[in-house]
Amino acid sequence: MRESEYQEVLNRIVQFRRQMGKTQVDISKDTNLSQAQVCRLESGRNRYQVDTLKEYVRQGMDIDYVVTGEHRKTGAIELLIEQTGVTLWEEQEELMKLIVWLVEAGLNRTADNIAEDKLKYYREELRRLRQVLDDEEDTVLYKLRSMHSLSQFEMSEKLEVGIKKYRKLEKGESDMDIELIWNVYRKFRCNPSYLLSGHVENFNMLNEIWEYFDEESRQSIAEMTRMGLELMHGRQAIKG
Repeated sequence: MRESEYQEVLNRIVQFRRQMGKTQVDISKDTNLSQAQVCRLESGRNRYQVDTLKEYVRQGMDIDYVVTGEHRKTGAIELLIEQTGVTLWEEQEELMKLIVWLVEAGLNRTADNIAEDKLKYYREELRRLRQVLDDEEDTVLYKLRSMHSLSQFEMSEKLEVGIKKYRKLEKGESDMDIELIWNVYRKFRCNPSYLLSGHVENFNMLNEIWEYFDEESRQSIAEMTRMGLELMHGRQAIKG
């Protein structure tokens, strides 16, 4: 990450603070940092860590825009999830498992319309995504590496960190900083908001498959997703 790129990120963070009408002193109280620490962060002398960024997000900062300079584009699958009204990450991940299964079923129905090599690629990507969604105990970096079938060394090279540091990051023994989050987005297009939440996604691939479906299939998937959500809520009510 070039210093000029990092400075653009810092500018967007400062802009967010000012839009909230807050001073560095105000931010220090919100984040349990000293005013001097906030000053060093905004000047670039220190790097923002995950905990501070999460606090900014809780205060309304659009972390995807701040880190990448790009507003996240919403595709068909994201809209499908948004229309359910689900906001909790745990519920969204449960819905994702259902949606991946439904998309795979739809893919099988329309397989004749897809080139064989493309079909093979989609099926393998869906398999990896299912596996990642089932790995509840692993860190987000491990999940991301698994989804792309990379070794730890290959992953450390892509993220431009030493292998020892990467291993600590993957184990959760060391915190991610804003530069690493930026690199994850650039290399894997994994949105910072998902990375900070401990989740990974592959919406680009799912949205690409969605384009092959006819309207009947799309409506069927949307309806079964809503039914799945109702079952989830019913199950939670019984447990409660």
